[in-house]
Amino acid sequence: MLLAKKSVHTERRGDQKITKLGRFSIVEQMGLATNQCIVFLDDGRFFWTITGDLISVNCGPDQSASLKVDPDNGRIKSTVIELLGDNSKGMLIIDFNADGIPDKRQFPGVDGFQIFFGGQFYDSFVEGTNRYITFEGRKTKVRFGKDRWRTEE
Repeated sequence: MLLAKKSVHTERRGDQKITKLGRFSIVEQMGLATNQCIVFLDDGRFFWTITGDLISVNCGPDQSASLKVDPDNGRIKSTVIELLGDNSKGMLIIDFNADGIPDKRQFPGVDGFQIFFGGQFYDSFVEGTNRYITFEGRKTKVRFGKDRWRTEE
């Protein structure tokens, strides 16, 4: 602990307070109602942000895991994972209710999104106010209810 105390350095840059502790840097945004805090490791190679009820852990600029926390009970409400695929194409995988089953997959720059239904992802599309997938060769109306995507007849 003495080593940590000796290597702490704090400075202010505008409305930011920056504290360096060995390989870690903590950036606190002063004056924001959201109480934003960013922690960097290895010169920004890894970092995590805390803003209100959202915490995100990043591995570089293009990959992250974000957790939305219920402020009343401290439980995780939803998750978003941002990944790079084998072809370096990014994607977001969203679990609306944090039950461990993905609900939505979205690719940057692509209109619409895929839904996780029956154990796999399907392209979805909207007509009017309804969302559909093509399931077993036919257009099928779906809606997210309770804890998963369900068909509607």
